[in-house]
Order: sequence, then structure tokens, then C-alpha cells
Amino acid sequence: MCKIAYITGVFPEGTARISRDLSAKGYAVYTNDQKDCVWRAGKLDLLVCGLEWDASPETAGAPDEAAYDALLGEYERYALGTVQVVHDLLPLLQKGEQKRIAFLTSRDGSNQMCRETGKSGKRIVLAAVHMFASLLFNELRPQGYTMRMYCADGDYRYAAEYFTRDRSYEPEDPKHSDENRLVLRDAFSCEIPW
Repeated sequence: MCKIAYITGVFPEGTARISRDLSAKGYAVYTNDQKDCVWRAGKLDLLVCGLEWDASPETAGAPDEAAYDALLGEYERYALGTVQVVHDLLPLLQKGEQKRIAFLTSRDGSNQMCRETGKSGKRIVLAAVHMFASLLFNELRPQGYTMRMYCADGDYRYAAEYFTRDRSYEPEDPKHSDENRLVLRDAFSCEIPW
């Protein structure tokens, strides 16, 4: 039986590339508008939650009162939407063999590696989702789940490889056990502080 992957929230060019690469690895891949297909499959091995969107002009600068409604809208759509997708699909992930959740995100959510001073609204939303990923990891890792955080920033060439490849697992040495750490990595597999 092939593995099942579901991709949501990724720009179209990223969805196409990741879908193609996952299919080549033997996954049946479903995207945003095919959630019902995942439910019919009865299980899910890999959930890819993309956090890609073009921030609204209202939330591009420093947060102020006028931008509050736009920021709240982006927070509800992207942060709470991500929480909802994961919550909805956890029963299917529990039935899957791989039990892996991957977040395709951006360095804009990093406090130390963000390259711009703008996009403050997007950075706030990404920071919230990164915190959710951390809490989720702490809850689900003891149940056998694994997680990936990939900073694409437009480069999707290695996303599928990173999402599917097992990392080192050394329970006796947590420092060298990547499966027991939630790490944000870029296309070169470099760790990004967040």
C-alpha cells in the first residue's frame, strides 16, 4: 500500500514541484482541494502545511491600530487555519505508517535570521505557527510522530527529500538525535535559529 501525502497552503509552483517529487518517491499526493480524497484513503502518512502567502499591504509595516483588522485576518486564516488543518487530520495521521508533519515556512518567522524589517504582520503570524509547531512536537513526538520545518523561500528542490528522509535517531544522545529536535532548515540543510 502506497504512502499518502496531503499538501496545503503552498504556492502553486511549490505544490507542483513537491507533488512531483513525492510521487516519484511512491506517494499518492493530494492537494488543497482534494481533502475528501485523503479521508477516503482512510490514512495519512505525511501532512505538509505550507505557510506561504503574500502579506497584505496593511500588515507590511510596523503594526499599528489601522493594520489590526488586516493582521487579525491573516492570523485567523494562516495561523489558526494551520492549527485547524492539523487538528482535522490527526486521526488519519494516527492511522498512517509515517506519522510525519512538515511545515514549509520562511525565515521571515525567525527572530534572528529575517532578512527584512518589513512584513511585520507576516512575521507575527509565522512566529505564532512556529510556536504551535513546537508545542505540537512536544505533544506528539512521544507518540511516534516526527516533524520537519523547511525554509523554502522559493526553493522547493529539496523539500520532498527533507520531508521524507529519516534523520538520525540516537535516544541515548539527544544532542545528536535530530528526530528528537524540532529544527528549521533551509535548502542547504543549514539550521536556521528561530
